[in-house]
Amino acid sequence: MSDGRCVTLTPVRPAVADVDLWIMDTGSGVDIVDRSMVRRLLSRVRKHTGGVILHTVNGPTPVESEIDLTISELKEQSVALVLPDTPSLLSLGHWCQALGYRFVWEPYSDSPTLQHPDG
Repeated sequence: MSDGRCVTLTPVRPAVADVDLWIMDTGSGVDIVDRSMVRRLLSRVRKHTGGVILHTVNGPTPVESEIDLTISELKEQSVALVLPDTPSLLSLGHWCQALGYRFVWEPYSDSPTLQHPDG
């Protein structure tokens, strides 16, 4: 139904979680955020419909929710699975293989780096 008025839709930007430290995880194929880190963003958490069950140290864990996030340190967006009582982590394999990042850890170095696809 149109009454002749124009409507401008503003895109919703993914939220920024209250994560102080992201772990770059080589053992996870998905990005995960602790529920407590998105407490102020619960209105943006949605039901996860992918049927994913993660095999964690606490046994099989069904995923029930997810959220679109901006990873401010990388200036990138991610769909992170939301779980209780977990470290917040980014999948190193996904960020390198699917998004073009490069992970470098020189021998004897204490400073591994994640390099943006643009350099």
